[in-house]
Amino acid sequence: LRYGIPEYRLPKEIVDNDISYIQELGVEIQTNTPVKDLGEIFNQGYKAIFLGIGCQESMKLRIPNEEAKGVIYALDFLRLVNSGVKISLGDRVAVVVGGGSVAIDAARVSLRLGAKEVHLVCLESRDLSSKDRMLAQDREIAEAEDEGLIIHPCLGPKQILTKEAKVVGLKTIICTSVRDVNGRFAPRFAEGPAPTIEADTIIVATGQRPSKVIFKEIEKGPIQTIKVDPTTLHTNVEGVFAGGDVVSGPADVIAVITAGKQAAISID
Repeated sequence: LRYGIPEYRLPKEIVDNDISYIQELGVEIQTNTPVKDLGEIFNQGYKAIFLGIGCQESMKLRIPNEEAKGVIYALDFLRLVNSGVKISLGDRVAVVVGGGSVAIDAARVSLRLGAKEVHLVCLESRDLSSKDRMLAQDREIAEAEDEGLIIHPCLGPKQILTKEAKVVGLKTIICTSVRDVNGRFAPRFAEGPAPTIEADTIIVATGQRPSKVIFKEIEKGPIQTIKVDPTTLHTNVEGVFAGGDVVSGPADVIAVITAGKQAAISID
């Protein structure tokens, strides 16, 4: 909440108030305390562990020059901004790649940081009645456009253009379909003229997944999400529960809070 959601959507004062309330209930919060061994936690006398560590690894585009200077991933970008790091995009042109809420957040933050222009390139359609519609909410898409965001729908990133290892633009490819008849992500592309967008900053917001290096004893699925009992949220390790994005994949805050409450009932 503090580092992933922009200030204009969730003021820090509200987050601070919620944290204070939780502490008043008797919860002890230990920050800057990485956990590498679940056994060490149990050895401290705890009877149960809940893993709510989210999806902290950004999905890669896997296109040429993705390592160029000027490419940043949306989670890192939002984390830096929310941490108070001074980022100036004045007189710069930013391209955000992605069609979900995180992409819209990154684009609107870029506008607030003074970017000369902000473009959003996404596979999805701008037609919000289409099966291939953008995943961001209707209202936030409209508000972003009102603020000056330029959306380029039905396009995929093909190549990051560089000069002396620095970003100078994004070459795109036409996307004809995003999801198959069963609603599964299965984009299809077509050759033909597609725009090349000049830019000096590219923000990648094409999804997140759990880190590959998290507690090897916990059973996981193909994309590293943790497997749990759907009712109790208990993992394959006795006394260890999990919920939220690390189980379901990226979801909204309400779903994550619901999972926390569900696990709390099982733990109790």
